[in-house]
Amino acid sequence: IIDECVDNGNITNAAIKSMQATLKEIFMVDHDTSSGDTTAATPKKDKDEAYEDEKEKKIGRADAMTNALQRQLNHIITAGIGALKESDPQSLFLNPVTNKIAPGYSKIIKRPMCISVMENKIDQNKYKTVDEWESDVKLMFGNCIKYNSGESGQWFRGEAERQAKVFRDEIYPQARKLYQTEIAKRKTEEVERKRKVADAPELVPLEKATKKRRKDIAVGSPAGSAGSKQEAELVPSMPALAFLLLTDPFLVRIILARILREVRIGIVTTSTVPCASSSIPSLLQFMHMASWSSQICAVRAKRYFVPSGGVAALDSEEQQQDPAVFVPYATLRQDLPLLLRLLLEAELDKRVVVGGDLFEAAQSNAALVPKPIVIDEWVVGDHLEVAVTLLQGALVHISQPGNTSDASLAISFPKFTKALSQMSERQRRYGMDGDDRLFFQCLIRAIVRHKAKLSKPTRDSIVKAWVSDWIAPANEGESAKKNGTMTSSAHECFVMLLNEWSRIGNQILPRDTLLDFVAQGVKASNESESRDSRKFASIWTTTKQSRVAAFEQVKSQYIKMLSSLPAANAAQWRTKMGLPPLEDEHATSKSRESHPASAKATEDTSTGKETNDSTPMQTDD
Repeated sequence: IIDECVDNGNITNAAIKSMQATLKEIFMVDHDTSSGDTTAATPKKDKDEAYEDEKEKKIGRADAMTNALQRQLNHIITAGIGALKESDPQSLFLNPVTNKIAPGYSKIIKRPMCISVMENKIDQNKYKTVDEWESDVKLMFGNCIKYNSGESGQWFRGEAERQAKVFRDEIYPQARKLYQTEIAKRKTEEVERKRKVADAPELVPLEKATKKRRKDIAVGSPAGSAGSKQEAELVPSMPALAFLLLTDPFLVRIILARILREVRIGIVTTSTVPCASSSIPSLLQFMHMASWSSQICAVRAKRYFVPSGGVAALDSEEQQQDPAVFVPYATLRQDLPLLLRLLLEAELDKRVVVGGDLFEAAQSNAALVPKPIVIDEWVVGDHLEVAVTLLQGALVHISQPGNTSDASLAISFPKFTKALSQMSERQRRYGMDGDDRLFFQCLIRAIVRHKAKLSKPTRDSIVKAWVSDWIAPANEGESAKKNGTMTSSAHECFVMLLNEWSRIGNQILPRDTLLDFVAQGVKASNESESRDSRKFASIWTTTKQSRVAAFEQVKSQYIKMLSSLPAANAAQWRTKMGLPPLEDEHATSKSRESHPASAKATEDTSTGKETNDSTPMQTDD
């Protein structure tokens, strides 16, 4: 099943259902409950409850459909009113008519109407069809003709008849055609959606369970013999293998892509929440099983558990203390809605910046102005592997050209970096692992695809967020500073991004700006370190092998940066950073290569420990 999903580059509902059936058979969740504690099966609903649930779902879908159609109808009528204004250069029908302007008007006209009243009705969603709007337009022109019945009102009658003809022959037919097209489109989409729902298998996460696996007895060995016990240890554990297979990086990638696609498209378009999705709880369950696979495999699944789907509410304090229940619940009910909010804000940011359809509205409505992220909302639990990975994938998505505008990226990027820093601070803020390096490299590729079209304000916003959220110190005391960001992948990939920009040309990153950004990165990484031996100048020239290896990837990016500079600028930068001249560094390197024993002795002395050939050297890294 996994091979087929990887070959297709997608995990379908049918594949999810097949994987669940296979896992259920391997874990035997519904069998042998005496060997471990299992949660009680959820009782089936009776026919009346099932009918009410289905009725509520249909009402919810109808409301979503009506809201979407109402918005489209409002757009059509608004465009029609714009055409009416163009055909009325004197603005005769724009505002209400008063008795002061037209004596005795209220006695003659009992149902006044004007364009301003129509616009108010649009704001209040009063129009349900195009025909209702047509009636108001006819009433408006009819009132004008009725009041101006005498000879003195001949010009007003003529103007009303002229504009009524324009509306009748041009504006209304076009609006009606657009509305009918939209209705037909909605009906087609609804039929297609019902067909897909009918064809799609019902997805329900596996039930949460804790199991203690029986000892496997090797085939051909008498039960209870010493040989059978020894051979049993060699028998592969099927639950452990199942957990291990779920960590396949290709499978994890397509599961994450499916979850993010469901959040961006399925959740947003239906105006619902993640826990109401048919597939997201099951996909997240796979991700949680993958994140716990190392613990399960470490004990060869002699005792394992199936995490819950996170859909059910936490009924007791005991459930809140159980990671297999609380972590899926927190991811689905807390972390994913926060991610959804960031994605919605990113979409709004794209619309309110210069060039967006809401730019003019944002200038007069403070509620539409983008606001910074509220950090307190992102103070969540410690088990964040799945949520952090989803947030990383979302940031890569919005950073790609076409998914956001250049101006909105400058607003949205810092929100994501701040949230990501807050969520991963306890686990991976310092000492970044390989997964984070891959994330940063993917992020760099997405950003670099903008090429020279990336504006300077957006570039500066990305650099500022990267340095302040991923390289600068955490401000959590000495415990955080002892493992600073000098050798982190965030530091390495920051310089890598600057090198990629530098390759594009001076249009995006002039030489002076490059050196200024590099200086900001060095300063922030120095501030994150409490030990002088791990400061930039010291670790650059260190002979301690552990630090040389840790700093090697970061140093290679700085060397690449220096090689792109003229010799004079490179020498000036080295002096400013407190580094020795290039000639002295080469001489020291050659001396170290010629006298490896001396270099080792220097390293041993620096650690303050005695070593011999039979005792491996110990370091503090």
